[in-house]
Amino acid sequence: FFVAAAVLCCVDHRQSVGSDRSLAELCLPVRVCVGSRKVSSMAAQVSGVRAFPPTGGALRCIGNVMPLVAPPPTTPQACCQGGAASAGVSSCVGSAVAPKENPAANTKVFIRVRPFLPRELRAEAEQGQAQTAGSAPRCVVQMSADQTTLLDPREGFAPREAFKFDRCFWSLPPAEGAGGRRCEAQIDVYMAVEAEVMQGIFEGYNSTIFCYGQTASGKTYTMMGDLSNPLHRGVIPRLAEQLFHQVDVLKTQQPSTKISIEVSFYEIYNERVRDLLRPARCATPAAFGSSAKMLAGELRVRQHPTTGPYIEGLSTHPTETLAQIMALIVKGGEERTTAATAVNDRSSRSHSIFAIKLSTADGSRSTTAKVNLVDLAGSERSYAVVAKGENSQHFKEATSINLSLSTLARVIDALVERGKSRSAAMPPYRDSALTWVLSDSLGGNARTVMIATVSPAAVNFEESLSTLRYAARSRAMVCAPQCNSALSGADPALVQGLKSQIRELRQRLSQASRVGPEELATLHSQCAELQARL
Repeated sequence: FFVAAAVLCCVDHRQSVGSDRSLAELCLPVRVCVGSRKVSSMAAQVSGVRAFPPTGGALRCIGNVMPLVAPPPTTPQACCQGGAASAGVSSCVGSAVAPKENPAANTKVFIRVRPFLPRELRAEAEQGQAQTAGSAPRCVVQMSADQTTLLDPREGFAPREAFKFDRCFWSLPPAEGAGGRRCEAQIDVYMAVEAEVMQGIFEGYNSTIFCYGQTASGKTYTMMGDLSNPLHRGVIPRLAEQLFHQVDVLKTQQPSTKISIEVSFYEIYNERVRDLLRPARCATPAAFGSSAKMLAGELRVRQHPTTGPYIEGLSTHPTETLAQIMALIVKGGEERTTAATAVNDRSSRSHSIFAIKLSTADGSRSTTAKVNLVDLAGSERSYAVVAKGENSQHFKEATSINLSLSTLARVIDALVERGKSRSAAMPPYRDSALTWVLSDSLGGNARTVMIATVSPAAVNFEESLSTLRYAARSRAMVCAPQCNSALSGADPALVQGLKSQIRELRQRLSQASRVGPEELATLHSQCAELQARL
């Protein structure tokens, strides 16, 4: 009926049904309401994890829901200290934009450069890149708000390539070559991501956020961060917290609305899927069946004919409070496969996906939105792993990681080509467990945001260049998100009446060449009325 009404509204076949919209029309400024209504802080806390302080915060208007956004910190001294990426204190980014409803939109791509690591400082000093003893090394990355330029250290730090992105985050402290530019921290990255996906989640749109980059470039810090410090928390815990704040407000404003949240947490290690919230040591035949592989903790990816790919045997956990979801995040993070390598003391050896499913029901209308929060394992140069004396297991892990990331790159390339021509080859989704699981998100029914992290060090120039090219290619990937909503309890008599009207209007439209201007205007009016009733 929705499709028929849309077709009937276009009575004049000489006019185009759709029209191109500029990026400026699709990216409207976000309304920020300060001090209009306050949202109470959630009392629930997790050990070592506390919520954003509610006082003094700005409230971002999203439909009828006004979630709490962390207030700008007042002390800048903690900005970008330590870790594998920037951390700490910053005000909210004023240039974040909220997406307008759009049936097809390009993937949003953000770039973040982290501070120097101690090993990079030592390597730069050994290679003589530092101009004087104790001075900061030269950074190979230059950034503006939406452009990143890579400087080639082999050519006297001359510009090598420039790339356009939706947003670039400079996370180096002033002592490391910021040149007076403000250090953008965890809250800045989250605010930009939230503006792209949060409203759509409550409207029934799927979303996927994934972080890509070389090993030790700050991916896990950006996505997860330090859960014990509110200033250092990443995208995943911040999104979970704001999600529950909005649910609390929505329940207060609309008590009749039923809302449920379910989460899953799993990893893909050496092309094998493992449930992080139900580890193999807890597996039982009743839970996994009689398969030996299931008992070993390996889950299978299956394809449903209507809903798409799913993981057989993956556990889902209903959550009702912020404390519950935070506990699951902590538990899954502890189970994730990590190892110390020559490049990173705590390197993620697997791709992890934290999945959230939000279901709402209000009377006859229900919506379902799925959110995939993906922390990809870092790309590694295999010959560097061998040269640094890594063991055979690390070499196998690096090979598996690189193969899955290469498949992801081929899928993105294929999606870009299919966006230009529908006759292009189908993306090779099933060549990797990662791309198969995310096949519905990549270029499909989801709003997609990619965060690419790069190193500022000259020793990582080639890896940073590869990451930026990868991210620039991903920006051309077009997604077509659809609202996952359904109506129930419709009156059969009303449905039959609408069917009858549709048949009558179709018959009259078949004689459109003999219809006068007045009758054409009447048809337009009837179509508008029918669409409103639908």
